[in-house]
Amino acid sequence: LERAMNGQFEGNLLLITVPDEEVNSRGMIEAVPVLKEMEKKYDITLTACLNAEPMFEKFPGDQQQYFYSGSIGKVLAGFFCKGIETHVGEPFSGINANLMVSEINRLLELNADYCEKVDGEVTPPPVNLMQKDLKEAYSVQTPHTAVTLFNVLSMKRSASELHQMLLKTAEQAAEEITANIRKKTQDFQQFESFTPMECAVSVLTFDELIARAKKRAGNSETERVLNYAFANRGDLGDRDFSTKIVSELAALCKEDAPLIVLFYSPPFYPAVSSKDDQLIRNTADQLRQYAADRYGIALREVQYFPGLSDLSYLQLEKQEVDAYTSNMPLFNRGYSLPSGKDQALYVPVLNVGPAGKDPHKWTERLYLPYSFEVLPDLLSFTIAALLKQSETAGKLF
Repeated sequence: LERAMNGQFEGNLLLITVPDEEVNSRGMIEAVPVLKEMEKKYDITLTACLNAEPMFEKFPGDQQQYFYSGSIGKVLAGFFCKGIETHVGEPFSGINANLMVSEINRLLELNADYCEKVDGEVTPPPVNLMQKDLKEAYSVQTPHTAVTLFNVLSMKRSASELHQMLLKTAEQAAEEITANIRKKTQDFQQFESFTPMECAVSVLTFDELIARAKKRAGNSETERVLNYAFANRGDLGDRDFSTKIVSELAALCKEDAPLIVLFYSPPFYPAVSSKDDQLIRNTADQLRQYAADRYGIALREVQYFPGLSDLSYLQLEKQEVDAYTSNMPLFNRGYSLPSGKDQALYVPVLNVGPAGKDPHKWTERLYLPYSFEVLPDLLSFTIAALLKQSETAGKLF
């Protein structure tokens, strides 16, 4: 970019390439304030961003070909479960954390109540991406801590609304867990008469967990535990380290078990849409017409690219995500989002990409005739259409 601004090559097109999701999200997040600084330094305007992520089928066997005027949002919601440990010989003296996460999985996996419909487009339902108990070795002690992480997609639904939905599901799971254990205890009492333990499951957000830990152990001890964990992170990835932070704080709240803690882990992708932006609107109309006239292809515009993309970080200036960030263990301690007019961008976006089948399956493949013969021409046309509509010479696309 520096070479471009210093005139070492001609043109007003900027190309950025990044790897897949993990490096993808962090790389683009770190690029945003740099691009913002370049705007100021060279007095330029970032007018649009053209991406080339591949098309996604709307359903198995879908033959329609698409391009996108935005990108779907994604939050990685975590549910940390702290049960009560016991020996397998005394199972009713404790609560198995694996039973707790199983109930959350049952309620949330493929739950259509979370599907959001916008302008005829629908988000896929939540899907579990990671679930495990946190025992480090085999023993006959029941697992008393476990975690489950869910991929939850959104379009126009606000962070606060989705956060409340997830919290409500956690509360429903807590009620179901309590009722389930109560029933199974009663079933066993036909063999032995005993007074069952109280097993009401409480639900906290991560923000509330910090407050509870400070109440139980004091501010200084809570801060010491947090600082020690961050100082000794080692090579733990964002997901495992987020879980570790929650686990360490929950360990200060043994009196509150059994409990479920709702938290969020990176990566986070805000939803973005440029469907109503005039530059994108004009370009999309021209692209559709060109594809039909030149290749006989009926390209269909979709407002939200469903596969997650860099485009999510190009409209951060107008995003409200406090419900997520206030409950994200790593936020501003290893993971952050550009915010405010000085750091964040608001750039219209468009995605025109290759065609293939079965993403993230062993049969994943690319359709070569379209991807290497048709697409390069469509991209060239799209770039030319964007540049032609630029009213001021020297704008950067």
